[in-house]
Amino acid sequence: MKAIYYTLIISLLPTAIAAQDIDSYAREIALRNPEVLAAKHNYESQIEGFRADNTLEGLEVDFGYKFSNVSNDDNKWGISVGQSFDWPGVYSARKKSNTYRAEAFENLYRGELLKSALEIKQLLLNAAVAQQKADILAEAQANIDRLTAAYNRAYEQGEATILEVKKLSLQSFEISSQYAKAQAEADAFKSTLKALNGNEEVVIPSHLDLPPLLPYHVYQSQLIENDPIVAANDKLQHSAAAEISAGRRSAMPSFKIAYTHDYEERSHFNGFSIGFSLPRWSNKHSIRAAKAAAEAMNYDEYSMRRNAEMSSDYALATRLASRVENAKAVFDNDDYTQVLTKALDGGKLNIFEYLREYNDYLEARAEYVELQGQLALALASLNRYNLLRL
Repeated sequence: MKAIYYTLIISLLPTAIAAQDIDSYAREIALRNPEVLAAKHNYESQIEGFRADNTLEGLEVDFGYKFSNVSNDDNKWGISVGQSFDWPGVYSARKKSNTYRAEAFENLYRGELLKSALEIKQLLLNAAVAQQKADILAEAQANIDRLTAAYNRAYEQGEATILEVKKLSLQSFEISSQYAKAQAEADAFKSTLKALNGNEEVVIPSHLDLPPLLPYHVYQSQLIENDPIVAANDKLQHSAAAEISAGRRSAMPSFKIAYTHDYEERSHFNGFSIGFSLPRWSNKHSIRAAKAAAEAMNYDEYSMRRNAEMSSDYALATRLASRVENAKAVFDNDDYTQVLTKALDGGKLNIFEYLREYNDYLEARAEYVELQGQLALALASLNRYNLLRL
C-alpha cells in the first residue's frame, strides 16, 4: 500500500482571495447603506428647517376702505406695507444656535456612518473567518476523496479491506456535511453584505486584519478626540445655550415698521407707523424647556458605556493576542498533514489512526482560525475610529 500515498500531500491553507484595505472598503459600503443615507437626509432637512425659522416673516400688506353715508362725500381708503421684527439679538442667537446644531448634526451623521462601517467590518471579518473554515474543509474534502479513490483501487487489487474503504467513505460524508454548513454560513454573511452594498457583490478579504495591540491610553485618547458622538454633544451644548439666549430675547416685545398711504377728503397722505407687541410672558415655558434640554444634552452615560466597552475589548484582545501568538508556532508554516501522510505511508499509522489524528488536526486548525477571528473583532472595535479617516 505504500505507493498510493506519496501524492496525497494535504494543504489546509485558505484559498487566496483578493486583498482589500478593509477599513476603506467597509467605509465605502457604509456610505451606500440606505440607513446611513436616510440619516444624512434627515439631519440635512432638520437643519434647513431650523434655518428657515430664522428668517424674517413676509411683508404684511393692509388695505382699508371706508364708505361715507354723506351724499357727494368721497369715500376714504388707505394702504400700508409693513415688516415685523423680533427683539434685537434674537436672529443672531438663533443663527449661532443653528451653526452649532449643523456641526452637531454632521457629527451625528458621522456617528451613524461609524456605527454602520464598524458593523460592516465585523461582517467582513466574520465572512472571512467562515470562508477560511470552509476552504479548510473543501481542501480536506478533495484530499479525502483522493485517498478514498486510492483505497478503492487497492481494495479491488486485494490490498485493502472493505472496512478501510467504508471508513473513508464515512469520513468523506462527514467532511462534506461540515463543508456544506461552513459554506452556507459564509454565504449568509456575503448575502447580508450584498444587501448593504446596494445589491452589489462584496469581495471578502483573504486575510484577517490583526494590527498590533497599542497601550490602553491610546484608545482612550482616540475616544475623547475622535468620537463623533462626543463631538456632537459639545456642539449641542453650545446650541442649547444659544437657544436659551434666543428664548429670553424672544420674550421681549417685537416691532413692526410700516409705510402708509391714505386718501381722505380728496387728499393723499404718506407716512409711516411703528408698532410693538406686549412682552410674551408665557414664553418662559420655552425658556425652561430649553434649559432642561441643555441639562439633558450630555452624553456622560454614552462615554461611560464606551469606556466600559473599550475596557472589555482591551482585556479580551490582550488574552486573545497571547493565545494567537502561542498558536502561531504550531500553525504557521504548518506541515503536520505532510507528517501524517508520511507516517501513514511508512506504516507507522494505520488508516483508522490516521483519520483520528486528521480529524483532531482539522478541529484544531478551525479553532485557530476562529481564535484569529475573535482577536480581529476585538481589535476592530478598539480601532473603530480609523474607519472615519479618509
